[in-house]
Amino acid sequence: MEMEKRFLEISQATNPNGRRRVKIVLHEIYPDNTRWNINGISYLEQYTRDNADTVKGMPLCAEFLDNDKEIPYGHGLTGQIKNMPVFEDSVQVGVFEDWSIEDIELEDGMHRCLCGVGYINEARYPKFVKWIEDKIADGITIRGSVEFVGTKENDGEIIYDGGWKEQGRIPMIYDYSGYCILSVKPSDSTAVLVELNQFNRKNLEVIEMNEEMMKALSDLKTDIISEFQDTRKVEVNSQVASLESQVAELNSKIDELNASIKEKDEEISELNQKCEKSESDAKAKEDELDAKNKELNALVETQAAELNELKKANKIAELNSALADYTDEQKDFAKEEIEAFNADPFSVEINSIVTKIDATAYKKIREENAKKSLEMNSMKDEFDGIMSAIDPIVKDDNSVDDFDCFA
Repeated sequence: MEMEKRFLEISQATNPNGRRRVKIVLHEIYPDNTRWNINGISYLEQYTRDNADTVKGMPLCAEFLDNDKEIPYGHGLTGQIKNMPVFEDSVQVGVFEDWSIEDIELEDGMHRCLCGVGYINEARYPKFVKWIEDKIADGITIRGSVEFVGTKENDGEIIYDGGWKEQGRIPMIYDYSGYCILSVKPSDSTAVLVELNQFNRKNLEVIEMNEEMMKALSDLKTDIISEFQDTRKVEVNSQVASLESQVAELNSKIDELNASIKEKDEEISELNQKCEKSESDAKAKEDELDAKNKELNALVETQAAELNELKKANKIAELNSALADYTDEQKDFAKEEIEAFNADPFSVEINSIVTKIDATAYKKIREENAKKSLEMNSMKDEFDGIMSAIDPIVKDDNSVDDFDCFA
C-alpha cells in the first residue's frame, strides 16, 4: 500500500529557547502480519507498546548535503562498531520526549500509528526548519525514517515473533534508536523504517538497492547538489556585482577624501607654525609665573611658621594666666598634662588641665577634712568619758541646779 507522509504537526511559534515543537509519525501499526511495509515489517500494537518507551530521549537527526545545514538527504550510515551502527554523516537536530499511539487520517484514509513528540533545535538549525516550513507550505511531503536496533541483553539482535522472515516479520524485542528526516524515498510509506541489526546477509535490515534505485538516488543527489550550486552561484555572482559597485563607490569617496586631506594638511601646517610661536610665548609666561609662585609660596610658608609660633606663645600665655592663682604643689597635680601642653599647645585643652588641678585639690581637701573629723571625734569621746565621771550637785531629791565641775 502506497501512502505519502509528512510531519503531522509543527509549532507555528518560534520559542526563545530554540525548541520548535514537532509531532511525527514514526511508523504504522498493523492489525496482524498479513500486512507489512515495503521492507516486509509488520508492527503489532502490543509489541509497539512494550518497546515504545525507548522513544523517549531518542535523537531526531538529519544528514546535510552542505555546510549551510539546510537540505537533508539520508541516514548518514557509515558502518558499525561491533554491534552498534554508526551514522557519522548525520547530526542530531532535535530529540523526542514522548510518544503516543493514535489513529491518524492521512491522504488514503485512517491509519493506526506510533507517533513521537519532541522538538527541533531551531536555534542551531534555522535554515533546516525554514526548509521544512517551505515544503509544508508548498504541499510537499516531508519524509522520514525510524531506526531501531536489538537490545543489549540480546547482543544487539532484534528478536522477532516467529523468527525472521522475508515478509510479515514481527519485531518483538528491540529499542527505537533514532529518526532521520529524509529527502530520499523511505522504506515505510507511512513513516520510513530502517531496521539496524547485525550486519550480515541474514539480519541486515537496511533496504538493499538495485542498480536502478542506486542510480536514481545518485541522480537525485546530483540534481540537489547541482541545484544548490547553481543557486549559490547566482547568489555569489549577485553579491560580487554588488560588492564591486560598492568598491567603485568607495574608491570615488576615497579620492575625494584624499584631496580634502591634502588641503587640510596645508591648513594644519600653517596652524602648527602659529601654534609653535604661541607655545614659545606661553612657555616664557609660564616660567615667569612659576618663579613668582615659588616666591609667593616661600613667603606664605615663612609667615605660616611665624604665625604658628605666635599661636603657640599665645596659648602658653593663656595657660600661665589660668594657672597664676595655683601653687607649685597644686600645679604638680597636672604635671604631665602641662609638659605635654608646653611641647604642643594644640594637643591639650587648658580647661582639662585646670579641671584636673581643681579636682585633685578638692579631693585632697576632703581627705584632710576627713582626717580632722576623725581626730575631733576621738577627742569628743575622751571628753565625754571625763564628763560622765563627775556627779552633779543635788540640792534636794528631785532637782539638779548645776554641774560644779571645778569645785
